Amino acid sequence: ERFYAGAVLGGSRPVYNHIYEFFLPYLSSFDPSYLFIQGDLVANHSTGRHGTLLLASLPLIILGIYAAFQAKNKFWRFITVSLFIAPLLFGLVGSVHRYSRLMALLPLYSLLAGLGWQHLLSYKHFSVKIIGIAILFLVLLNFTDFFKFYHQTYPGITYSLVGEMDYYLDVKQQSAIAKERSLIPITHYQVQFEGGDALKFYQS
Repeated sequence: ERFYAGAVLGGSRPVYNHIYEFFLPYLSSFDPSYLFIQGDLVANHSTGRHGTLLLASLPLIILGIYAAFQAKNKFWRFITVSLFIAPLLFGLVGSVHRYSRLMALLPLYSLLAGLGWQHLLSYKHFSVKIIGIAILFLVLLNFTDFFKFYHQTYPGITYSLVGEMDYYLDVKQQSAIAKERSLIPITHYQVQFEGGDALKFYQS
């Protein structure tokens, strides 16, 4: 079903016009400047300063892809091939730099980053160990920066997008009322076509 709110295709109809229009969304799925730094083009889906993946994880992912093709285990090759094949779908719906739709790929990136870390630790040379410690430190630093920015600065950025929320009932209060009245939560059919206003969610 492609019409429910939050559908991967977002209500778009798969269409193929020409080769360039097809590959633009596909290649944009691997654009490192967006994937690791800027993130989704939609402001309420990204901080604009941090990508879907931590920048410090990039060397681990690259090393993981290398290790996957070097490994005799077919599972890792399957994971890598899946990573590069999955975004082909977005070439049919014109999804350019919409990384919120690529969250389904996060487990694949995580597995490859983990494999890259394991491969790095397999080297016994002391200098490689130092590199590993440096990468780990950068990952922690990168995450700390994201966490701080997300909780302190980002809410002010998104305020203009979602508006004042104080006049809505608390979610727990709404839940209590729903249980008391035996209400069944539903989502208005095709509510996603009414526009990008996040407040329309509360019409559901």
